[in-house]
Amino acid sequence: MISGRSRKKPKRTTRQPAKRTPNRDLVMTSKPSIYTKLSTNSFKIIRRDRVRNTIALSVLLMIASAASVMAQNAPAKDLFAGKCAMCHGPDGSAQTTMGKNLKIRDFHSADVQ
Repeated sequence: MISGRSRKKPKRTTRQPAKRTPNRDLVMTSKPSIYTKLSTNSFKIIRRDRVRNTIALSVLLMIASAASVMAQNAPAKDLFAGKCAMCHGPDGSAQTTMGKNLKIRDFHSADVQ
């Protein structure tokens, strides 16, 4: 205290709560802003992409299920003739060139049965 005066303490003021302004996206105005148009268009693009993806996935699942149904309905004789007879031979004895090279066992042997 230099001159004998006391220092004044600063007054404490209570803070007023900040005024809330409404969100611009939620307020309906007569003329929409550029940002509102962009967000609306982007939502349309997202929705369109989701629909396309859903349709593509549905088509893919239908093709896969149709292929599995066709595979289940193929008779075993046709399947063996198309896929297995090349190596195992038409009777399963493995007496073909490929069967001998791969040393495939005979389907008629006791160890395979």
